[in-house]
Amino acid sequence: MHERASEVDSTLRWATARLRAAGVDSPRLDAEILLAHVLTVDRTHVLAHPERSLRATESARYRQLVVRRARHEPVPYLVGHQEFYGLDFRVGPAVLIPRPETELLVEAAIALGCASETRPWIVADVGTGSGAIAISLAVNGPMPGCTPRTYPPRRWLWRRRTAIATGWASA
Repeated sequence: MHERASEVDSTLRWATARLRAAGVDSPRLDAEILLAHVLTVDRTHVLAHPERSLRATESARYRQLVVRRARHEPVPYLVGHQEFYGLDFRVGPAVLIPRPETELLVEAAIALGCASETRPWIVADVGTGSGAIAISLAVNGPMPGCTPRTYPPRRWLWRRRTAIATGWASA
């Protein structure tokens, strides 16, 4: 006898099929991330509790996000954040999504900053959006003079949200 699929299971199957049909690169992963976001739990929780039922409001919100993702709207914009260099950055359409390749820049700057014993560095992250480079350097490296500059000014809000969330008060 086959066990009846839970609402979480059937919902994930629907979303995965919808995203796959739309040509999304990682349909199952994206479906899981979006469902975890809607349920305000982590992805592991979604997978560990397939018996969970969705409320009507959760189901409706999830379907909206899946439809937007099927239109190739980036997952970080849909969930409002992106991890970068071990920190959680707030993102939205007004700012670029921090890229994994940019972590190499942060690593190189930290290595160079640590090697410099003659004077402290001053780093200007001009054009910062989410503040990924400046905040990562300030939190993880010897960069007390790391100053993000945001142009246009409306992007300042995204950097400020991340600065508050990470405890970096000088943003």
